[in-house]
Amino acid sequence: MKIFTSLFLYLFITISCKSDFVFPVFWTQNGTCATFETKGEEFVHTGRCCEYVTIPKFNLTKNTSFSVAGSYTYYTRSGKSETNLPIFVSGKLSKDGQELTFNYTAPADSSLMNYTFRNNQDPAVCDCNCYFK
Repeated sequence: MKIFTSLFLYLFITISCKSDFVFPVFWTQNGTCATFETKGEEFVHTGRCCEYVTIPKFNLTKNTSFSVAGSYTYYTRSGKSETNLPIFVSGKLSKDGQELTFNYTAPADSSLMNYTFRNNQDPAVCDCNCYFK
């Protein structure tokens, strides 16, 4: 009886500690081309034409802020690229896990970029005049 009680208690604790939240692979910002996606061991963010941000994959927790180092790449209209510029990204996953804020300063022009992503929206289709290599 003692073994059965211990096993039941262990299973109850294990099951109740599991989170039902699964981080979506692809997030979008409504009405824009901005995306935040999981690719391999990185998160990749595209926001404005001709640029993207990569950060190492890390555990996002609901209702928790984050600040991580990453890299920024952008392309000019002539095809010249500036790659792997260091960048710091901050943000927060909402309490319900449905909204992700993402902020950084773009090295290309020092613009402060603020995004709010949801995991259930379709991105807009965008046409950019730059040449990705």
